[in-house]
Amino acid sequence: MKTTLFLILFGISLNLSGQPYRKVGLAEVEKQLTSASDSLLIVNFWATWCKPCIEELPHFDSLVDRFPGQKIKVVLISVDFDTQEASLKRFLQRKKLQPEVWWLVSNENWIDAIHPEWSGALPATLVIQPGSPERHLQESAFTAETLDAWVRTFLHE
Repeated sequence: MKTTLFLILFGISLNLSGQPYRKVGLAEVEKQLTSASDSLLIVNFWATWCKPCIEELPHFDSLVDRFPGQKIKVVLISVDFDTQEASLKRFLQRKKLQPEVWWLVSNENWIDAIHPEWSGALPATLVIQPGSPERHLQESAFTAETLDAWVRTFLHE
């Protein structure tokens, strides 16, 4: 009986925890960016304190649904500060985003490592085409229409 009650309460607590995220360092991000894939990889860098980031997140959240049949992978990488984990958790509990969410925690100079032309401004988005090491950078917020148009330039439709 105690075991059953524990499992039920444990399951409920997992469901209440909200969107899961992975705490990652620069090495894990680099591995994702350089891994061979047959999908168009779209990586959005954002933070809970960045208003334009928050405004564009719904467009990334529904991006795969807007391109049915296309191989697209979206990863949302939060760059919230180390002290903001509680804010990030609360935000993700409310939003319940579909794409994978990572929280980049690193003392390394990760901005230059991600893209040498990135000023560090948020939001920022990378697109990496299948079979290509080239990283295409966009340092501005998207509307659904501008995001879709940008993504179409990388798809072979």
